[in-house]
Amino acid sequence: MWTIHLAGGPRKVNHASIEWKNKIISFGGYCSNEQPHRDIDVYCLDTDTYRWSALNTKHQIEGRSLPCQRFGHTVIRYNNKAVLWGGRNEAEACSTLYTFDLENITWNEPTTHGYTPSGRDGHTATLIDDTMYIFGGFDSDEDEYSTDIWTLHIPSMTWRTLVTGGAPPAGRDFHSATAYGHCVYFFGGRIENRGLQPGFGDDDYDNTIYVFDSKKFLWYKPLVDNCSVSPIGRRSHSAFLYKDQIFILGGFNSILDRHFNDLWAFCLKTNRWHEMNCCGEPISMRRRHTTCIVQNRAITFGGTSPIGGEIWNRLVDLDDLIVLDFAPSLLTLCLLRVKNFPLEVLDSLPKTIRYQLHCITVPNRISRDAPWTG
Repeated sequence: MWTIHLAGGPRKVNHASIEWKNKIISFGGYCSNEQPHRDIDVYCLDTDTYRWSALNTKHQIEGRSLPCQRFGHTVIRYNNKAVLWGGRNEAEACSTLYTFDLENITWNEPTTHGYTPSGRDGHTATLIDDTMYIFGGFDSDEDEYSTDIWTLHIPSMTWRTLVTGGAPPAGRDFHSATAYGHCVYFFGGRIENRGLQPGFGDDDYDNTIYVFDSKKFLWYKPLVDNCSVSPIGRRSHSAFLYKDQIFILGGFNSILDRHFNDLWAFCLKTNRWHEMNCCGEPISMRRRHTTCIVQNRAITFGGTSPIGGEIWNRLVDLDDLIVLDFAPSLLTLCLLRVKNFPLEVLDSLPKTIRYQLHCITVPNRISRDAPWTG
């Protein structure tokens, strides 16, 4: 059930977000009217009150610089630390690894071992046990979409590239990757359909599920139920795991020139797709947003959205958050029912209930005016 829509949060596109202790921590991303050459910003959403705050971060070592502002990067959570890698700004892609102490709000640039992957953006990062898996993205050194799997063993901070079996997917960027057990499930992304000259092809898409088995170092495609209808290939969507299903939300297909706001579920027990039809007001069509699972809620925020429906020529950077609640409580249902009651009725409610209504109805106040892009 779609429950809460709140504007006024950080206006972010191609950011990265993680969940930690019932909070969502968002790193970087861009907004069309911001200065790109500055330190990365970090925002925190309290998912009990739906209030955003900017974190005043510093480097663990005095005098060291913070990571630069970037987009198309990845962040995973490992215990009480966030691990940030990759992404780019207007100048270049980055290959430096950073960690962020979520307790002390401090950055660190740990020493790593082994060969480091070249800088890229639009890749994915997933965590299985103590290892982070990097796949895809646009490799700035090779000037192409990567097909390699890189791993970082976090306790030893050791990089390695894997020699894999099976048939890997074509190189791509802005796909999704979801860890489930010892496997990673990949969907979507932008694939280059090369023309006569390398680097001058058109975008291509597919809607195939690819799986990487981290124990066997093996790629394979699961046998998907042919009777199920599957989502259109896309990029810049979000993906999240809830129970035994991978959910795909939104995205963009440049061949169709179409943004999406649909929600699809891939059941990992039956290998079957189905489109979700949830009650409540769904999200607007968008791409380059993030979604995090907090308990039974999928919380989506940011991204960029077309203006003008199917025929659009402008995009607007978004500052809203939307909640999809898989198991809304009786209290949540009651709050949604009474939030539009006349003011004299609301004033008669207990103070705690009025505060909870305030949290789910009053916008945040930290976003800038909406910038338009072409």
